This record gives sequence, structure tokens and C-alpha cells, in this order.
Amino acid sequence: MFGMIYLDAMATCNYGPIAVPTQARRKTVRITGGKKYELKFKFFEKKCLKLSVPCAVVEEGTKLPPDAPETFEFVGILRDLEKEKEERLRAAEEEKKNRPASPRESYFEMNHPMGWWAQPRW
Repeated sequence: MFGMIYLDAMATCNYGPIAVPTQARRKTVRITGGKKYELKFKFFEKKCLKLSVPCAVVEEGTKLPPDAPETFEFVGILRDLEKEKEERLRAAEEEKKNRPASPRESYFEMNHPMGWWAQPRW
């Protein structure tokens, strides 16, 4: 897994590669992000993680108050974009199959005075 922590335009940090475990583990994975910050990842499941980011990353973009914590913690769920795309396409096809057939002419065409049927014949 590769990634980028993006808090604002100035506070960014790249990281990776990280091997995503197949099951939950108690061990915290520590890596160096942005070549200078220690990031901590804890995987709860294959798709859930907790990320601890030092306040130095946040301070790049914003001045923090003196009582700010030493680390900021974020929790996230990995989204499978390919699977979501397939589900959306499958739902669209199912909706298209179940949709009633449309009439040949719309309500506007049948009731508008400028339609071809309302034109005088010469």
C-alpha cells in the first residue's frame, strides 16, 4: 500500500510501501513518511486501520496552539473502488432491465401547438 496524507496544501506526507496484513494484528507498523516523519499504522482488519501522525506534519501548513497533542490519530476504511464500480454497473443494468418501456412520443411533443401534426396542410 502506498499513500499520501493530505491535510491542506502545505501539510502533506507521502508514505509506502506497506504490506497490508490479511488479518488483525496487535503490532503497530512504523514507517518513515515524507523522509522525515514517523508514521504509525495499526491494522484492525484487512480493510480498517488507525494512523498516528506527528503534529510536525500538521504544523507545516497551520500554526498549532500550544495545547495541541503530540500526535493526531485518524481511523479509515479501505474502499475497493473496482468492486464499487462493478456494483454500480450491475445496479444500473438491473434498473434498466426493470424500467418500463417509454412511449414513442413525449407529452411535450403530443401537446405542443408547434408539433408536426398541428401544422396546416397546404
